[in-house]
Amino acid sequence: MLPMHQKTTRLHASIGTVSHNSCRRRLYNVLRQSNNTFTHEENNDWLETIRRSEFNLMCSGTFPATFMIYETILAATLPIFVISGSGLLLGVNAENVIQKKKSRKRYTNVNYYAMMPFADIGVDWRRFSIIIHERDLNREFVHTILHMKTQQVRLMLAYLEQIRHHFIPINAFKYAANYHQNRTQVPRVK
Repeated sequence: MLPMHQKTTRLHASIGTVSHNSCRRRLYNVLRQSNNTFTHEENNDWLETIRRSEFNLMCSGTFPATFMIYETILAATLPIFVISGSGLLLGVNAENVIQKKKSRKRYTNVNYYAMMPFADIGVDWRRFSIIIHERDLNREFVHTILHMKTQQVRLMLAYLEQIRHHFIPINAFKYAANYHQNRTQVPRVK
C-alpha cells in the first residue's frame, strides 16, 4: 500500500464507456458538474492512477463482484460503488427490496454492504467502502467525498489493509467455490 502521503488524489472515477450504461452516464454528468476536482482519464496508467487515489468511484455491472472492485481493493484504494438501477443486485430478494407504488418501482433501504463478497465471513464493507444507489449519486455526494476528514480516510485505509488479502485472486476463487458449493448442496434424505 502506498503511504497516505503518496496518495496524491482524493477521488478517481472509473467511468468507462457511457453510451450503453445509464449509471455511467449519470456518473459522467455529475462529475462534469463538479469542477473537475477528480481524475477520470482511462489510460495506460490506469492502475497507477488508482494506486495514487484514495477513492475510486465506479458503477456496478450486472453483479456486485466486478473485477474493478477487486482491482481497486488490491491497489489499496477505497472503493465507492454505485449500484446501478438495473443491476442484478436489485433482483436479490426482490420481494423485500421493491415496493410497487403507482406503477413505479421504488427501492427501499437495502443493506448492500451485507450482499458484498466476504461480508458473510466478517469483512465489514462499511469500514472501507461506500456503496450508494445510482439515484443518490449527485454533486453533494461528490462534495462530501472530496471534503471528508483525513483521519476518517486514514481509518478506512487502515482497515482495508487488514482485509485486503481476501481479495487476492486465489483467496477470492476459494471463497467463491466454497460459497457456491454450500449454496448448491442438496439436502440428504434419510
